[in-house]
Amino acid sequence: MLRRAARGDDDDDPAPGPPPVARDRSEQAEAEGGGSAEDEEKVDLVAEFKAGMLFGTSMKERFTAARIDDRGLPIADALVVTSVPVLVALVVLALGIPRPSWLVPVTWVPQLRGGLPYLPTALSHGAKLAACWIPGALAARAYEQEAYDGTVKEAVTRAVKGGCFAVGLLILLTQLTLTAKFAAMGMESPQLGAGNITRVKG
Repeated sequence: MLRRAARGDDDDDPAPGPPPVARDRSEQAEAEGGGSAEDEEKVDLVAEFKAGMLFGTSMKERFTAARIDDRGLPIADALVVTSVPVLVALVVLALGIPRPSWLVPVTWVPQLRGGLPYLPTALSHGAKLAACWIPGALAARAYEQEAYDGTVKEAVTRAVKGGCFAVGLLILLTQLTLTAKFAAMGMESPQLGAGNITRVKG
């Protein structure tokens, strides 16, 4: 009976902590490590800030001191990107499917051909796409020799990066254009989910 009572009393006692020697070693290691976790976080923040500044400088140099090994590539890209909306316009008008918002006829072009009034807006949209793609390609270093004369993986990776940059720039320009058009008509800036969708032709 005495043994059972002693065991019961031991079970009710809280779990023993680490021995004094282990505590002393942990405190000594913390002191030698440079302090608490807050100090380590401060060091990480400084390192991240320096890395961000270095990345920003490298990104700036991609535009200010761009490396273009083949100077004909930007011109070829601009011609191809500008001609794509023209091809899309031809297909859309030939099939009679609903037109995109940027494909609208202009009144100052004579009706000599069926789709001729749509040509200026298609070219204008293509020029906007080219103006977005060229900075994207510079940001992704797509005009360096390693991008088009290296591996397929490297070429695809840089092309995707340039396309993502161009898409973001196109979204920003579209938002600014819509805001300016709404302001010219005396309307508030368009907001997502604000109500009925208003189609603005431009």
